[in-house]
Formats: sequence, structure tokens, C-alpha cells
Amino acid sequence: MSETLQYRIEPTADKDTVILTIHGKQFYIGKLLSEIFDLHSQNFPLDRIVASLNQRHNANLDKNFVQEVITTKIPTLTKVPTTKKATSVRSFGAINNLERFGILMRGTSFLFGAKLFYTLLSIFFLINLTFLFLLEQPVVTDIPFKTPIIILAVIFIIIIHEIGHATASYSNGIVPKEIGVGLYFIFPAFYTDLTEVWKLSKEKRVIINLAGIYYQFILNTILFILMITNISPQLNHLFFVLATVSFWLAMYNLNPFFKFDGYWVIADMFGLPNLRKQSMDLIKESFKRNFELLHDASKPLVIYAVSYLIFMSYIFYLVISFVISQQQKFWKTQPMGEGYTIWDWIVLAISILVMCFFLFRVYKAIKPKKT
Repeated sequence: MSETLQYRIEPTADKDTVILTIHGKQFYIGKLLSEIFDLHSQNFPLDRIVASLNQRHNANLDKNFVQEVITTKIPTLTKVPTTKKATSVRSFGAINNLERFGILMRGTSFLFGAKLFYTLLSIFFLINLTFLFLLEQPVVTDIPFKTPIIILAVIFIIIIHEIGHATASYSNGIVPKEIGVGLYFIFPAFYTDLTEVWKLSKEKRVIINLAGIYYQFILNTILFILMITNISPQLNHLFFVLATVSFWLAMYNLNPFFKFDGYWVIADMFGLPNLRKQSMDLIKESFKRNFELLHDASKPLVIYAVSYLIFMSYIFYLVISFVISQQQKFWKTQPMGEGYTIWDWIVLAISILVMCFFLFRVYKAIKPKKT
């Protein structure tokens, strides 16, 4: 390489892998590839790279093998992004330097020991189920400013969820880069940047992935306790509504087919980095080769890929049905759309935009990549 690269190689809990950080991107790569990359980046000649690797590993690596790695793998790692890095969430704003909140996060770090974590997670989950589905619900009452109160409370619940991730990460020695708010596709979303957790073992990563839901269950339990105190019928009803919303938000977060907590739990539990990409590649290649690849791929990946295909097909069906129903409702009620309110036009426009968005996503997923 003719110019000096700025990069960082860090160990992970897995002795055979490392994290390579370069151009603001992180790669989860094997140790041998990282050593070849490191030596090549220092402009060592090929003979010296091969000799150094053979000496370190007491091996007999072939020069052609090392040359092929340098030719095919390293250019992918060193390529400078020409556009802004694509992420699941496009950030609007974020809180950085989370070390400032270290005292607060250390105060609850004891909650994330593996045995205590899974014990409490199970207990709080059962408490949530008991109060929401088995006990008598509070009487519905009118609450002043109910809608804005619930909106603000939902925002608070989501913030608590992200604090759970951040605290669990901090308790394992990883300070999150930031907590922020942005857009996930077309939906507003809060997020916690947990890029550095790849250094940890998969067991610890799974705990961090579940920590947001864990905090929500704890919050819900507090709301249930406040209901028991019976402060007032209005507050009882409000606490129940908030706990219900929080519970279903937690369940939604466990959906493994969107890049929410459930997705990362599956990816970390079965050691499948880039799970979405791997599953999409498996589906596309399987169609090309009459499903021969399904016999060779790992069972968790095959199960996820097939489930993902079924789920997204169902979502696509729902979107198509929604768009068609809106179109039919719009044009059949009044000729040429006469006599409609602004809201009717907004719903029609949203249905068309949703349709276009899904078609665009499908096109991006199936179009062949440039080589």
C-alpha cells in the first residue's frame, strides 16, 4: 500500500476473531486475515509476510494463498466509502460522552449478572402477564389531556428502554458511543450505538440486547405496584394503559425480522453476523440453484431465512391489500374523488407512498450487485 492507513485492530472474547476499525467502519474478521492486513498495511513485501506468518503460527502457508487474500479480501476492507454510511437509523440528534453518566449506570450494574438477570427477567415477565391478562382491569375513566400524556409517557418508556441497553453495556466495560433519536425507515426511533459490544462474548451481547426490554418490565412492575396502592381511578387507568403499551412495545421489539432487539438476540445467540444479509443471500442463491444450498447452510440460518421470507411475504400482502382497499374506497365512494376531505387525500397519498416504498425495498433486495 502506498499510503499509511489509519486503522485499529482490537481483540474480542472469541480468540479466533478481532474487530478491525477503518474509515469509520468495523469488520468482524478472523485473526489470520487481520495479521495479513496488518503486515500488508505496513508495506511489507509478500515474501516477508508469508515468512512472518509461518513463523508465528508454525505453519507452512502457501505464497499464492496469501496473495489471493491480499488481492480479494483487503481491497474490500480498505475501500473508502463514497457516500454516507447506510445505517438502520438515520440520526437527528444524539447525546455523546456518556461517561458523564457513569455514576448513574454503575448504580444498577449489579442487575446484569447472568443468573440474576435471567431470573429477574423471567419474574418480571410473569408479573407483567399476571397483571395484564389474569387480574381484573381497572375501570375506564376520563383523564384530562389523556392523549398528550400518553404520548409523552411512551417517549419516556422508550428512553428507559435505551437506558437499559446503555447500562448493560456499561456494566460490561463498554461505554456506548451515543444515545439518540432518528428515523428507522419512515418511523421515528430512539437508538443506542452499541458498536463496541462485538468485543464481548455472545452471552454478554445477548444480555445487552435484552436489557431494554428488561428495564421496561421493571418499569411496568412499578406501575402495577402503583395501581395496587389505588391512588385514584384515573391514575389506575393511566398506569394500566402505559403498562399495556410498554408491554406490547417490548413484544414488538422481540420481532426478529426487523433490526430490533430480537434480531440481534438471534444473530448473537447463533453466531450469525450480518444475519439479514446472510439470509437474503441464501434465499437468492437457493432460488438460482434449486434450493441445493439449504442442505449445506447452518440450520439456524436456514430456519431464519425461510421464516423471514414467509414473514415479509405476509407483510407485502398486507401492504398490497391496504393500498388496494384504500384505492377502491376512495374512487368508488365519489366519482373522480369529488367531495373528499383533506384527510381522505392524505390517506390516499400515504397508501401510494407505502406501496412505492415497499416496491423500492424489494427492488433493492433482489437486484444483482455490481462486481
